[in-house]
Amino acid sequence: MSNLVGKLLTMIFSLFFAVVLLESVLFASQVVKAHLFVKHAAEEGAKYGGYVYSHNGNNVDILSQLKQEMINENMGDFQIDYTRGKANYNEDVFFAVRGHYTFYTFRLLGLDLVKLPIYAKKVETSQVWFR
Repeated sequence: MSNLVGKLLTMIFSLFFAVVLLESVLFASQVVKAHLFVKHAAEEGAKYGGYVYSHNGNNVDILSQLKQEMINENMGDFQIDYTRGKANYNEDVFFAVRGHYTFYTFRLLGLDLVKLPIYAKKVETSQVWFR
């Protein structure tokens, strides 16, 4: 009888750790997605010399497009930080996102506090001359 209980407990813990392992893969994919998005956003900011600004009657607003892309990538609840205004040639332009990933597997045990932070930041150099 004790052999049966031992096998049952071993199977339950093995199943739990297998599910945690699979969910850690989902966490890693979310981190990679955040870093790839930040890289793309920083390159766009460097290409246009900023994210939201007005110069000589031209309005540049690529931030709203980036926010829409974040929603499409299931990153809508992430907080963003970026370079305000315009950045002249050879000035830094940065873009950062901050969020968290909740491990839903631990809710089976009644633990709702397992949240891992996700932070990604990229700095690029502006490629636009403003006169």
